[in-house]
Amino acid sequence: MIRVFIDSSVLFAACYSNTGDAYALFLYHLLGKVELIASPFVIEEVQEHLTEQGIKKLNNLVAFLDDEFLTMVEPSDRQIQQAAEVIVDPDDAPIIAAAKKARVDALVTFDKKHMLKAGRREPIEEHIGAPVVTPSAILEKVRQ
Repeated sequence: MIRVFIDSSVLFAACYSNTGDAYALFLYHLLGKVELIASPFVIEEVQEHLTEQGIKKLNNLVAFLDDEFLTMVEPSDRQIQQAAEVIVDPDDAPIIAAAKKARVDALVTFDKKHMLKAGRREPIEEHIGAPVVTPSAILEKVRQ
């Protein structure tokens, strides 16, 4: 089973639409092929954005969180401070810290500006000890 940390962009996409690669990750999770890991920070951030989009989409998030659907990890303040030293956007530090704490096989994101961009991705990967990839990269691995 592949253990992946999903950031806010992936969880938001999966809640917002039942098509696409983010949602497919959740389906593979149900099949026992992917373990999805997030943090309270990710949940709070997605709740804020979904509330702006309307209650229907917020209900999708509630369904994903029912029965402990996601494995939750919460980094310490010190871990967040350490993560802030390796990234461009300090707002992403709680995500990087949680992914490192969870010892995942990958950090999954759609954030091309701060996490997937060449030159910015490598320090994150070194810090967490795992690749930073899009949902499609994980799906390719799972489907092999």
